[in-house]
Amino acid sequence: RRSIEQVLAGVPVSREQLKPGDLVFFEIHRKGPSHVGIYTGNDVFVHCPSSGGRVREDRLTDTYWRKRYRGACRVHR
Repeated sequence: RRSIEQVLAGVPVSREQLKPGDLVFFEIHRKGPSHVGIYTGNDVFVHCPSSGGRVREDRLTDTYWRKRYRGACRVHR
């Protein structure tokens, strides 16, 4: 799914309410959510920074990600 579809599929959660497994969204390439990661706890999320790239961990508090953070959602099955 595209990141905008993922935003719409979940229930919004505030940054203070984040739990492992929540999706976190960032504005990178265009207006609105264009990048998504999975929150793992302790301000850490996993993501793949580019197509074909390696999955890695980053911190929501890192300057780059903090400036681009646009919200989060929880997807229920």
